[in-house]
Amino acid sequence: MISVAMATHNGERYIAEQISSILCQLSESDELVISDDGSTDATLDVIASFGSPQIRLLRLSPDRSLRLPERVGRNFANALEQCRGSVVFIADQDDVWLRHKVQTMVAALQEADVAISDSWIVGSDDNCSRLRYGRSSPLGNYLLLGRAKYQGCCMALRREALRRMLPMPSRMPLYDSYLGLLGELTGRVSYIAEPLILHRLHHANASQSVRNPLHYKLSYRLRLLAQIYRRAIEYRFKQLKP
Repeated sequence: MISVAMATHNGERYIAEQISSILCQLSESDELVISDDGSTDATLDVIASFGSPQIRLLRLSPDRSLRLPERVGRNFANALEQCRGSVVFIADQDDVWLRHKVQTMVAALQEADVAISDSWIVGSDDNCSRLRYGRSSPLGNYLLLGRAKYQGCCMALRREALRRMLPMPSRMPLYDSYLGLLGELTGRVSYIAEPLILHRLHHANASQSVRNPLHYKLSYRLRLLAQIYRRAIEYRFKQLKP
């Protein structure tokens, strides 16, 4: 069984195209788990219009005390914790999956715990550029230096790997860096050198719409690294026990 975890918030503009690109790659026994963080537009109506038994909608009560990156992480964590599949994909609300994404990533997970593909980045002018993840600088990965090395919307995990990562720590920004780096430290990651999604960048992206101050970025990266390495050390100690 395949599960897809999607987090939504006011995504009415693009979500129908994204859901369509996902459902056409799933079997009747697979599921699309959508966690909605208090949408006030027509997002929920668009989701309901599909009338698909594969879709499970979770309504998350918004926590306005959290900064935006923490709200996004909380929303994805809610979806991931409800997924039941042996393989779990992560999906943004405003991308488009290319037609061979599921097949390619499931094949990669036969030999890995986490699979991460490249993506086509589509800007507001509809120009495309290719973005590669994680392969060029292992040290940069381990210290979360530079641009994002792990992108949730390009990621799929085996159930066994996800179980090691849940529950996710509270107030967790950069949820995808948490999943990707912890996957590196506790298992095997396969980097697929092929773009498998069209990843839209626009002014309303949840990850783009708020610019956080530098001191906050530094503090949550340090907090994130502390959580990741603590979990990795705990996992390794468990592996050493007879």
